[in-house]
Amino acid sequence: IRDRATDPSLREHADNILSIAAEIRRVNTALLAGLRPMALGQLPFAAVLADLMAEARARDPGVAWTIDLPDTLPEPDEATALTIYRILQEANTNSLRHAGATRIAASVRHAPGRGWTVRLSDDGRGRGGATDGNGISGMRERVALLGGSFDVQDGPRGVPVTATLPEAAA
Repeated sequence: IRDRATDPSLREHADNILSIAAEIRRVNTALLAGLRPMALGQLPFAAVLADLMAEARARDPGVAWTIDLPDTLPEPDEATALTIYRILQEANTNSLRHAGATRIAASVRHAPGRGWTVRLSDDGRGRGGATDGNGISGMRERVALLGGSFDVQDGPRGVPVTATLPEAAA
């Protein structure tokens, strides 16, 4: 319609409709990625985790982000992959939002027959005895649903988060 319209106001209305449609597409894509990252199951798991940290690094270049992954990392089942991803995502958010961290380090390990270990630590303020908020409660619940364990330490400097998950989700 825009390309064939001879009336300038009709072209302008068509341009507005195209802009609105493009924004709706962008918002839908972001919402879908928030529900389940599209790369999970499509790319190697280690690459997805490295990309998560690279995105964080690009968003907050004043923070020193590192992720330690083994040279070979097996592909977990879907529930485990999503849980590990969300733990790293939420722990990163907490480190920035609540701790004022300038260094955030993560690691993911797999031991055949023993399962997965996910760790994230920062150099920010400790929790100071604060109760669990929605982020920590959500991580704890995700891990418990898979039969794993979840631990958050509270010290004067940094808040190490460790989750262990069984080999495969039940």
